[in-house]
Amino acid sequence: LKSTTAGSRAPSCAMSLPSIGRFVGAVCALDSDGVRRRVCSAVRLGRSEASWRERPLHDYLQMALSPKLRNETYAVGEMGTLTLYNPLSTPLLGLLAWGNALSRSVLVTEPLPPGHVEINFRVGGECVGGCMLALHLAAQADDDRTLPVPASPLLEPRAPMLASFSMGVDVREAERRVSVAVALDESVARPGEQSGVTLTLTDASGAPVEGEVCLFAVDKSILALRPHPLAPLSSVLSPQLRGASYAHRSSYSSLVSAAALNATAGRLADLLAADPWVSVSWPLDPSRGVVTHSLFESATVDDALANFETPITAMPNNRMYKMVDGFGGGNFVGDMPVMMAAAMPESMSMDDSAGDMMMARADSTGGGPIAPMGRSEMSMFASEAGSSNGGGGAGGGALHVRSHFVTTPLFMPAVRVGASGTVHVPWQLPDNAGAFEVRAYVATSVESGSHFGSGVATQLVRKPVTLTASVPRIARVGDELRCGVTVTGSPELPSNTALAVTLSVAQTDAGSE
Repeated sequence: LKSTTAGSRAPSCAMSLPSIGRFVGAVCALDSDGVRRRVCSAVRLGRSEASWRERPLHDYLQMALSPKLRNETYAVGEMGTLTLYNPLSTPLLGLLAWGNALSRSVLVTEPLPPGHVEINFRVGGECVGGCMLALHLAAQADDDRTLPVPASPLLEPRAPMLASFSMGVDVREAERRVSVAVALDESVARPGEQSGVTLTLTDASGAPVEGEVCLFAVDKSILALRPHPLAPLSSVLSPQLRGASYAHRSSYSSLVSAAALNATAGRLADLLAADPWVSVSWPLDPSRGVVTHSLFESATVDDALANFETPITAMPNNRMYKMVDGFGGGNFVGDMPVMMAAAMPESMSMDDSAGDMMMARADSTGGGPIAPMGRSEMSMFASEAGSSNGGGGAGGGALHVRSHFVTTPLFMPAVRVGASGTVHVPWQLPDNAGAFEVRAYVATSVESGSHFGSGVATQLVRKPVTLTASVPRIARVGDELRCGVTVTGSPELPSNTALAVTLSVAQTDAGSE
């Protein structure tokens, strides 16, 4: 080969082995002086005559052709190119079909002469999202065609030949992304305050875009337990249109002798008559000339069916069968609700809520069945807990107890953004302090190209000053102890801020513990 510049495609060449045997083909890249070798690659070629005798050639055209796409990816509207080398002395006829699950195109090629040939086709709308390509190449009969290696007796080189190939075409999609800027009114705010979010939509050029946004906020502690990264809507919402490979059948599979066809059909009929449930398929493969199916290797039908008899027959798994005595006590298997109901108390069913099942408690006598705690009992339990910890007891003064604790304080599934590309959304912060991740997913209209995008921001919710009680864990009646609090100021609190902390002891009602 002549030298080529770096990055350019090397020209292809045709070569033939001088005889039957094993060879090594080597390719080396040389420096500009054409003498020093920079890198080389080698590959083994050919087979020995003994190897060809042991495994003769059973199909020629399918093995001799190797069509390839010139480029790895294409864009809609570009011309695609298939390259191949025709090793025959006669032209090939080609049928090319390509498309996705919605549409397809078909091309009947001009006769492809011997040597290097190219097949050009246009990548159109039938390849949006990628498509599958099927290529069928046929060689006409040639009385002068011979094969230089040992071949199967069933392979007639002078007869017509057919080769079929299937490959995928990767198509680059146009940019469908829109930018979403999420700006918070205040990055740090107090619990329960009013705040807001400003959304700005722009395209790749920075121009405002009209669209619809799904806006929500999630507690980041939940995302830490179960990560849920931003979804790439442009790819997630793209339809999978490539579809399956093109299927084809050839009449070549029937090119066997009449005696072989009659013997095979007769054996199939005898097998099905003896056992209608036996699984059989058509075993003749003229390209190989052998039958390897065990049902046809046996001398008689009885011998063939005996190969499929076993002491234990597997039961289908889509039905419920009663287990054998001693292995399940008569219970049914295969149905999870039935198994769970047997292990659960009689007073608890699968219709009960998870809270009822988790709050199950034992009978005080120790001999009664386990019963779930009713919803009214749980409500009473919650009210008692709130009364003992809520307001600080008698003499403690009225305190505001925060109760609006939510993990998703903001959820607006459809926020309309006008032609200005900007919208302000007010929302009230929850009572629970922490960090909330504000996410926005946007979709534009079909008329504007169905663009998608996403944006994210972090909203911090906390108080300027927090107090943490510092008391002994255990105390006895009559003990003297010291109590205090730990004061923590947030970063946004001005330095040298003076704080006054007042401590008081809450007295419980007389007679209470």
